Amino acid sequence: MEEIRKSLSEIVRSLISEKKVEFVLGFEEGTLPLKSMPFYIEKEEDIDRLIWNDYCNLNLVKFLHDEPHGKKIGIILKTCEIRSLIVLLNEKQINREDIVIIGVPCGHGIIDSNKLSKLFGGKEFTEFKKNENDYTFKGIDFEKNIKLQDILSDSCVYCKDKNPVEYDYLVEAPSEFKNIKEEDFDEYLDVIEFEKKTPKERWEYFKKELEKCTLCMACRNACPLCYCKTCFIDSNQPQWFDKTNDLSEKMLFHMTRAIHLAGRCTGCEACTRACPEGIDIHLLYKKLRKMAKDRWDADKIELGDPSILGSYKKDDPQEFIISE
Repeated sequence: MEEIRKSLSEIVRSLISEKKVEFVLGFEEGTLPLKSMPFYIEKEEDIDRLIWNDYCNLNLVKFLHDEPHGKKIGIILKTCEIRSLIVLLNEKQINREDIVIIGVPCGHGIIDSNKLSKLFGGKEFTEFKKNENDYTFKGIDFEKNIKLQDILSDSCVYCKDKNPVEYDYLVEAPSEFKNIKEEDFDEYLDVIEFEKKTPKERWEYFKKELEKCTLCMACRNACPLCYCKTCFIDSNQPQWFDKTNDLSEKMLFHMTRAIHLAGRCTGCEACTRACPEGIDIHLLYKKLRKMAKDRWDADKIELGDPSILGSYKKDDPQEFIISE
């Protein structure tokens, strides 16, 4: 990671010193262990605060919505985050000429703090050390080794795209990164296994997860592809929600949001990591991505691709309408 950080710093320094951008969106250390914070690099002296590691887990594309068009901005992104940006470019929400993409090859992936919290059962750690394939955590009265695979975001465990697909500058990596899984595998293996459950078992899983939901909107607020000026859940003309603790309200919100992201979600899982209750319904979004792949061969979103739900082809499958 140190080699990547050095290469990243050199690129950012060049952009700032030569005034090619007004600022660069990156990460600095957070106030707690294994936490990072987004920050705006505007001056060369800010670059010393720049970090890049396994816990740079926000999707910085979200912050581009706050910037006016015509402002030249640099942004540091991994592959799944670049695909989020591509969706916004395709939807004409951002101009490509306004953005300087600094692509970073992704190592093993990003740590999911919710998984970490569950493994510690409420205990707090004060020190940590990264080893080759695990982390060593130390607290007041304990020391524990945890395998990296056990605390990675699920999207990272099953991700095969480690190299950026669209960029202006590419950060140098010490070697080619591969998935943490040694054997070959299906990227949608977790969805395939979940589909083997009965409808009742699947319902019970989502019911159990969503009962924890407080409708705090952290998932929506972390998602770069939720950019409506007035979200349907906040609308009062008409009013769709009472924002009660009723399961049906929670289910309606999450199901509607999933439909809004169908064919658009890039699997960055910023929503899952942002949830303060540790709710994990990433399988719902990933199932819709799998359907887009199976039905329209729209697995990976590329620059210039039309929206799968906003375009039509004569050979589109339509067996649900017409039977042979």
